[in-house]
Amino acid sequence: MDSMVDMVHALSNKPHVLASELNKARCRVSPEMLKVMSPAEHSLGWLEVLHVMGNQMLAGNNVEFFVQECNVLFLNCNAAQIQASPAKFSELVSKYTSIVVDVDALSAVYPLKTAVEKLRRSPEHLTAVHAEFVKVAIKARCSHVLREILDVDICYLGDGDYHKLQIVSLLMYYFYGGVAYLSLKEYDRAMQFFSVVISAPAEQVSAIMIEAYKKYVLTSLLHYGKLVDLPGYASFALRQIKVVTQPYQNLITAYATNDAEAFVTVVAKYHDKFKDDKNLGLVVLCHEAITRRNIRRLTEMFLTMSLSAIATRVNLAGPKEAEEALVGMINAGEIHASIDQVTGTVSFHDDEEKYDTEASLLALHARVEETASQHKKIMELDAELRTSAQYIKKTSTQGSEGAGASDVYDPVGGMDGGFGGFSGMALDRS
Repeated sequence: MDSMVDMVHALSNKPHVLASELNKARCRVSPEMLKVMSPAEHSLGWLEVLHVMGNQMLAGNNVEFFVQECNVLFLNCNAAQIQASPAKFSELVSKYTSIVVDVDALSAVYPLKTAVEKLRRSPEHLTAVHAEFVKVAIKARCSHVLREILDVDICYLGDGDYHKLQIVSLLMYYFYGGVAYLSLKEYDRAMQFFSVVISAPAEQVSAIMIEAYKKYVLTSLLHYGKLVDLPGYASFALRQIKVVTQPYQNLITAYATNDAEAFVTVVAKYHDKFKDDKNLGLVVLCHEAITRRNIRRLTEMFLTMSLSAIATRVNLAGPKEAEEALVGMINAGEIHASIDQVTGTVSFHDDEEKYDTEASLLALHARVEETASQHKKIMELDAELRTSAQYIKKTSTQGSEGAGASDVYDPVGGMDGGFGGFSGMALDRS
């Protein structure tokens, strides 16, 4: 025990050396060691002890102690030391998450968010801890904290030689991120996240890609009233996915008719399937969206209509239900109309917004700045890629010999090994 503690005290200022020595030494550890080490100064020592504890059978008071000490480490650890042993730290976080997610998710949100911030090299780096944090934050319904991590666009996967990110971490982060944005009703962002999962290059599709596709379909129908095409490079996966998602293909066909009754027929036929997929709530929202879209179409064809006529046109039960739907859409700014409750008549109006207010100009300016920032970032990444020794070697080899072994995809949904050509974008396909 003393030898390990002495090693930690002596080498904590050389984190990569200490991490390597701890991996080779396989020292015997004890929870008592935590008392003679500081979580801030000797983070790798704490990590070693807790990692061993996490791999043992935890029960009773040991579980509570393990969770408490993990919280202490996550909140106080030294980032440079933790980044020297990312795989071990990620394994510890995974064990911690499996314990707290169904027991006390809310208390784990801030420690896990801190763990993400400590492990990543920059806000644009994705780590294996990201997915664990998002999963717990969704469970705890902490949307405001989720946004702080999810709203930052990822540019780097893993961190070169020190952290080779497994493909499952990428897929899980974007899947859970899509679910989070769904709960926030940010449908465009949710679709973007799901499309990353679906489009991941693979010889065979994985279960998470199929689940992401189902949610992508429903989100697209809900937000746009149609299925928005996925990128062309996702076509191979789509051919396989469509075979096993027939109920959702039938929903797409029914939705395209704008016939609420046809949509309900499909929902009734596959009700249990949608429920088992935990997508029934989204399906119900899609049904409601058909009604709203049909009402919006009426505003383009008529100046005035009776509530009873609207109810008949959009398959609502009667004038009362039509009025409720209209009031909801007016309050949400989806349509511009006035209701005469005495005569039961609805008058449709044009949108009076001229988009020349200060708020509109500020919103436009913000979008322009965001676009310029994204363009600059893409140019920087492109320049970084073009000067990467790995990329130059790979492209020159492909040009003379054609596709090589590095172009073989992992059968469980792995990414092309060529992504390692990006600086810092290393993926472990094991």
